[in-house]
Amino acid sequence: MTDIDDRLKEQLSAWLDGELPADEARFLQRRLDNDPALRAQFERWQLASACLRGQPVRLMPPGFAERVQSGLGPVS
Repeated sequence: MTDIDDRLKEQLSAWLDGELPADEARFLQRRLDNDPALRAQFERWQLASACLRGQPVRLMPPGFAERVQSGLGPVS
């Protein structure tokens, strides 16, 4: 797994809290689309957040998102 620099982690945290400026949020969303390590960090933080709030958690099997995306076809 690729190390994620601290600045990127700070941006991700601010984005999750709704505190990241819109232009930085757009950049971060594009980065999430193309950076598996960052996406994995996001997923771990979302899981931890749900657990801390006592929300029920159901993990999807590996590759689930990719199978859904391939079934939808190209996004324009």
